[in-house]
Amino acid sequence: MDGYFRGIMKSGRKRMLRTMGVVVAGMVVSGASASATHVCADAAAERLTALGFAPADVPQIAYVDETDGGRSGNRLIGYQVWAAPSTCQGSIVLQLRLDCTPRQIYTRGNCRAPGIKHFR
Repeated sequence: MDGYFRGIMKSGRKRMLRTMGVVVAGMVVSGASASATHVCADAAAERLTALGFAPADVPQIAYVDETDGGRSGNRLIGYQVWAAPSTCQGSIVLQLRLDCTPRQIYTRGNCRAPGIKHFR
């Protein structure tokens, strides 16, 4: 995992924990084994392909569970998928609902996709 992606994941996790009470139960997997690992892996791969990022171009994907942050903090409300394509220095973030449909999609760093919001 390159330093940029590791930094984004670390700062993103800290921010999520502070602002949303998110319990991070994520994992980083290679693109090849992603489909057998997470419930939304197939939907994420389809969405990334539609954005112009082929599975072979996305060697690192992290899946993060989002929880409601209430008293018990264990009610799952969705997922975040952080993808680090080898074709750009940055990441694509998919925020997914429980049924794996996108709630929000944006890019970070030098990654860009037509019609998708970008944040530094």
